[in-house]
Amino acid sequence: MSYQMPINRKKRRYVIGIDPDKNDSGYAVYDRQLGRFVMHVAFDFTSLQEACFELDKEDSEFFVEAGWLNKGMHKRKKESLPKDFEKWSAAAREGYMFQRGVDVGTNFGAGFAIIHVLRANGYTVNLYHPKVDKWDAQMCQLYTGVSARINQDVRDAIRAAFLNL
Repeated sequence: MSYQMPINRKKRRYVIGIDPDKNDSGYAVYDRQLGRFVMHVAFDFTSLQEACFELDKEDSEFFVEAGWLNKGMHKRKKESLPKDFEKWSAAAREGYMFQRGVDVGTNFGAGFAIIHVLRANGYTVNLYHPKVDKWDAQMCQLYTGVSARINQDVRDAIRAAFLNL
């Protein structure tokens, strides 16, 4: 196999981070010309598609958080369970874990769907493998300057865009 020279491409104006979710997905748009985030909101799936399609294909690059790439995501972490989880009946624990699995699978499905829709429409889409801990409001403001009250999904979308500038 021969060596292929890297292609120097002009950086796109908009870097978009998406954190897919079954209800409201985080969506953040960083404008390289202005040097700041111009939008950071939570959208349902339909509104998310509409917002994405408003951007020019040639000027935008998407980074979709792909939590399914994390190894060991199926391991049960005790600190993430309810405090009295061990005291629950076996049926209640099983029901809780089942619902958690359904929610995670639905979120992953939303991610696969938005990736497919964007690529089918000619957009550049990259998978963002989250390797750092979630940002809280203080960290988000420290790194990006975004000080608005936003939920965790939007902060994750901001992080996906910011770490891929």
